[in-house]
This record gives sequence, structure tokens and C-alpha cells, in this order.
Amino acid sequence: MLADAVISQELVVDIERALEEEALRDARGLSRELTATAIAASASMEDIPDWDDGADLLSDIAALMTLDALIGEEYETYLRDDSRGALRRARNLRRENEAAVPGINTELESLESAGLSCPGMTLQLESP
Repeated sequence: MLADAVISQELVVDIERALEEEALRDARGLSRELTATAIAASASMEDIPDWDDGADLLSDIAALMTLDALIGEEYETYLRDDSRGALRRARNLRRENEAAVPGINTELESLESAGLSCPGMTLQLESP
């Protein structure tokens, strides 16, 4: 779940980078991957047992993954239909995402200090 959330956040950043570079084909693939990854992260969260110490974190990550899936869908719409409205919505959602990440990273740091670890990865989400 956390690995998917980390990847999802990286994809949010990479899509905009691809758009800036006018690499529309890459942006299309990244937006599809973002939508699928965010949905997979949300689905995997359903398998996590009740976890009192991490309940707020799980709730916040679930909300972020819902937001990421919406961002991916809006970018997909923009790239498929050349819809400026969809691009505007994607970027507005991206700003919401950006505002949410610091709080989640603070929660992750707190849990990491308490002993939570994820071998092979840093417990921090990239912010758009």
C-alpha cells in the first residue's frame, strides 16, 4: 500500500513534467498508470487490519489516493479530448494534493520514529 502511494505521488509529479516537455505520449501513459496505481493503493488499504496508531495516516493516504485517481482521470481526459477544463481541474486537484502531503509526511515521520519501517524505501511522499 505505501509503495503504491509513493509511486502514485511520483507519477503526479512526472505527468506535469512530461507536459512541460511536450512529451504528450509519455504524459498519456503516466496518467493511465497514475489512475491504476492510485486505485490499486486504495484497494490494498482495505486489507490492512485495524491499526490504532496509524488510523489517521491510513485515512489521509486513502483520501490522497482518491485524489490521485481523480488527477489521473482528469489528465487522461485532457490528453484524450484536448479539454482545457480537464487540465484546469487536474491542476486544481494537484494543488490540493500538494497541500495534503506535508501533513502525511509528518505522520509518517512520527510512525517511523516509533519503529515503523518499510525495507528498501523511504517513508516520505513526493509533493507536486
